Amino acid sequence: MKKIIITGIIAALFLVGCGGGSQSTVDGAISKLEKALDKVDKNKGSMTPEAWQALEAEMEEPLKIINAALENNELGMMGALKVIGLVGRWAVVAMEYGVGQLEQEVSGYDWENLGKEIEKSVDEFSKAIESIGSTKNVEEAED
Repeated sequence: MKKIIITGIIAALFLVGCGGGSQSTVDGAISKLEKALDKVDKNKGSMTPEAWQALEAEMEEPLKIINAALENNELGMMGALKVIGLVGRWAVVAMEYGVGQLEQEVSGYDWENLGKEIEKSVDEFSKAIESIGSTKNVEEAED
């Protein structure tokens, strides 16, 4: 009886140890994602576009692992909630970066001139449409 209990305990430890490999890979991927997001939170104001690209490359493999785990239902409820929180954090950080990039691109732009250019383009477009319509009427009259 004593041998059966000891064998059962050893078998249980072996199964937990071997089965935890997949979970530890997912946990490692989640940990890498957390570290990357922490790095961004600390440095987001000073990150260059090259640093953002490096970060995206760094996050690619952990995200693949996490996506596969989600698709295969390998994450429990708490793991899935943690991933949702991390994805939410990433979305906020990415949006802040995108808005910052947009602000840099449009700062100093002559918006009044843009309005005039748009009006000019609309006028030219309207004239082109009218000429197509009059050409169509001429072609119909010839038939």
